[in-house]
Amino acid sequence: MKPARLLLFAAAALFSLVLAYIARDLVHQLIVVPLVFLAWQAMLLAGTVPELVRWVVLTVILGLVIASQLAPELRSASRAPVPPRAAVGSVETVAIWLRRARSSNYFRWQLAHRLGRVARKWQDLAGSPVESGGLEPGIDAYLSAGSNHSFVDFPPRRGIFGRRLSSALDLDVAQVIDYLESRAFPHQENHGHRL
Repeated sequence: MKPARLLLFAAAALFSLVLAYIARDLVHQLIVVPLVFLAWQAMLLAGTVPELVRWVVLTVILGLVIASQLAPELRSASRAPVPPRAAVGSVETVAIWLRRARSSNYFRWQLAHRLGRVARKWQDLAGSPVESGGLEPGIDAYLSAGSNHSFVDFPPRRGIFGRRLSSALDLDVAQVIDYLESRAFPHQENHGHRL
């Protein structure tokens, strides 16, 4: 704690103690005595009620509390209903994965894994192996990193002493998507620049 705050706290505590000492008789007369008198009158009033009535009232109150806990549909619906959460669509899911891939090695691998599965599906449909065809030398390594390896096989983005470590996952995702689009739609213009 800073010395100025400590001094301010000590002054406030000292002022409170002095004020409490000065006002003790006033507090006693205006607060304590009326509260004690009220409690005494309540005890006298409760003493005039027969014991059987007190037990019946206590039993009824206890029964109502238990019934309200056992039958929740009997409780008043004072709370507003919770609106259902909106479903996350596939485009929003991809956007979330792209955003997460900027900061985490795991999510970069997850993205490579998903793109590797897409490449394998196209390979199965076409009946030919997926290859880079000279477009980008790192695309094969990127797709292999996502398909054939686990995320623990790749070092984190920063090593000891803050050096940047490189891996196959460092390839720009837009280049991989551009390549996969060119394989899927060979006669159309590439749309990777829109990513």
